[in-house]
Amino acid sequence: MNSRVKIILVEDELIIAASIAQELQKSGFEVIGIATSAEQALAAISQSLPELVLMDIRIRGPVDGIEAAQQIPKSLGIPVIFMSAHADTKTLDRAKAAGAAGYLVKPIARGALVTAIQTALDNRQIENTSATQ
Repeated sequence: MNSRVKIILVEDELIIAASIAQELQKSGFEVIGIATSAEQALAAISQSLPELVLMDIRIRGPVDGIEAAQQIPKSLGIPVIFMSAHADTKTLDRAKAAGAAGYLVKPIARGALVTAIQTALDNRQIENTSATQ
């Protein structure tokens, strides 16, 4: 069912990235790229046009994940789910303001990961259907 869903994972901790990628693959998703910085993420997104981006908030470089997500053109309609070990109000408010399709707190349980992705994709489908009617 999920085998066609292409995901770019943005995570600068390689062990965590490998673990999340493995969980995604076990759940039937296709990880088409792993980026460790905003620059890498934006290049990968523009080249491969994933159906969803899983974005860690704290990544390498001067631009954090929230700022990077805001640079993804809205016209692409790619939902972004933020991941973080931090769930403080300021970070959550920034994520909401950026138009987050979801927010996962690390460590991420497989069920929560799959549910967040399915919800984001379902919401995108509903938005696309509403926009064409």
